Amino acid sequence: MFWYLLFGIMLIVGVVLLILDSNGAGWCLDYVGWCLIAIAILCLLLVIGQAIENKQQVDTYPQRKAFYESATAGSEYEDATFKREKAELNDGLFKAQWYRENMPFFSLWPAEVLKLEPIK
Repeated sequence: MFWYLLFGIMLIVGVVLLILDSNGAGWCLDYVGWCLIAIAILCLLLVIGQAIENKQQVDTYPQRKAFYESATAGSEYEDATFKREKAELNDGLFKAQWYRENMPFFSLWPAEVLKLEPIK
């Protein structure tokens, strides 16, 4: 949420600088305005992309959890691989839940991440 506000403010400041320079202020504010607008749009696209990716990870977590809880290893190598994957998924889940709980205004994780349980 914070990021959307920040980039919105950047867009508004960029437009204001363009308007000021078009009135003949003569401070080369149009370059600064265009740079602010370009940076804000680029950052906004990156943040939206990351939020969509996080939502997809939360949506697919129950399927991945079910797979790793029901999978049986045929060898020691597969068992080690399953344990490593479980640990990575649990670590990612704990980090996402921590960000959502402690920094909800800055977090790009959806609220559904708090309802997920770790893989056993």
